[in-house]
Amino acid sequence: MRWKPLVEVLGFYGLVLAAIWGGQSLNLHGQVWIGAVLLLGATVVSSRKHGDGRERLGLGRNTWRPATRLTLLYAGPVLLLLGIAALSRPAPPWPKILFGLAGYPLWAFAQEYALLSFAANRLEEGLGQKPVLVATVNSVLFAAVHAPNPVLVGACLLSGWAFTKIFLRTRNILPLALAHALGGFLLSWILLHQYNGMMVGPAYWKWAGVPGPHP
Repeated sequence: MRWKPLVEVLGFYGLVLAAIWGGQSLNLHGQVWIGAVLLLGATVVSSRKHGDGRERLGLGRNTWRPATRLTLLYAGPVLLLLGIAALSRPAPPWPKILFGLAGYPLWAFAQEYALLSFAANRLEEGLGQKPVLVATVNSVLFAAVHAPNPVLVGACLLSGWAFTKIFLRTRNILPLALAHALGGFLLSWILLHQYNGMMVGPAYWKWAGVPGPHP
């Protein structure tokens, strides 16, 4: 076991939790987003420091087909069920639909880079070639930063585990980021009536009694 890569991952997730819980407790808004950009930048610096090339980062050109096949195999049925559930509810307003099509994919890519290109690689360095263990640890940490929202914790626990396994096998994050974006948008649609439906940290409790739609 190598401790330095593991410390990097624990430090990253610890800072994310501090930004969410501390930032909300102090009523910080813009500063938290600046912190998020800096944290994402730190993952890129780590990747360069460890010599991760395009293939290891999941950005290779020759791996998207097997990654797409596995993503469709495992995430496809879930996305189909989410789509059916979403279509049974009132449609979101147009600004949300536009954000789901244009903005959320970028946010999903950033999260998958942090989850897979950074955390999964560092965990693999620290824990060794143990895909099940790496996927389990990574998914638990990913779910933890979405607490206390039970829906998001559950979704991140399952998707984080499956996506980490697919990534370690295929080394491509692009289909996974698209699946993340679609799943997140559909989940937001389903939970539209719940104001705190997509919130994490203290905000989840703060706005628990406020009727939707969520912001």
